[in-house]
Amino acid sequence: MAKRIVPTPLPSHNGPIDSKLLAQFVRSKRTNLGMTIHEAALLCNVSLSTMSKIETGNDGVMFDKILEVCDKLGIKLYVQMGDES
Repeated sequence: MAKRIVPTPLPSHNGPIDSKLLAQFVRSKRTNLGMTIHEAALLCNVSLSTMSKIETGNDGVMFDKILEVCDKLGIKLYVQMGDES
């Protein structure tokens, strides 16, 4: 029998994002798509270890891998210049 994926709610946020908050968004998107972490790693062309590190907000993941995972899962990232005063 296939493993049932329980959707994780989207995190609430207000302000800058950090690795822990991005991890919550990635996990939420994956689970809401009904994908196991193994399936997501295959789709995103990253190792299971890398996918796990991204979903837990661990350090040591190359930024290009984070961008690839976000892109493949349909997570859009935007850059906004901060106030320089």
